[in-house]
Amino acid sequence: MVEPHRDFHAIQQRMRLEAGAWGALVALNTAFVSLLLISRGAEAFALAIYAGGASLFGLGTGVLGPLVVTRSGDAARVTLAALTIARIVFVAVSVLLAVTSGGALPLLVVALLLWTIGEGMALPLWTAYLASLSDPVERGRWFAGRATAAAVGAAIALLPMLLLVRLTSTERSLQAVYLVAALAALLSTLQVRAVFRLAPAALPPPRPQPTRQN
Repeated sequence: MVEPHRDFHAIQQRMRLEAGAWGALVALNTAFVSLLLISRGAEAFALAIYAGGASLFGLGTGVLGPLVVTRSGDAARVTLAALTIARIVFVAVSVLLAVTSGGALPLLVVALLLWTIGEGMALPLWTAYLASLSDPVERGRWFAGRATAAAVGAAIALLPMLLLVRLTSTERSLQAVYLVAALAALLSTLQVRAVFRLAPAALPPPRPQPTRQN
């Protein structure tokens, strides 16, 4: 059977764009979520509940994804479903900040924890899929490029937002931060879909052929 052609250059470009958007999303939420919750009236106990829940769900739901895949037999569908639901919830957080000027703390905490569950479920599946696309010899460089893209995306998104906090009110700056983070979440999700479309079956990229010496 002839294997379908895979454009690994296009896949790698999409992967790095996804990593940059994901890096921006995670960096912005990590940097500003405490300020967000405090600005909405959170005290130490509420912050502890969020921090504990985020750690528990982010790590604990990592085992849930493979279990669901084992039952469904479709890793791409499970990954996309978990990511799509999580990112919709995150966009809803941005909308909630835009339409309210205070309060809504319990709703924000629940929404952010639901987002954490979806991300925690999808991340190991997505990482395993990306690993299956790379040749074992090239896997370290493959993921190093992704990590670099995530760091660049985080810096590009985070530095202007930190400056914005100094120039505007807390409420307006948080609205801007989570709007940018929501756009990054949408971009990341679209790139994940694109990579699955480009490579619906995991095939390693071809190894370079050794040059013959005369």
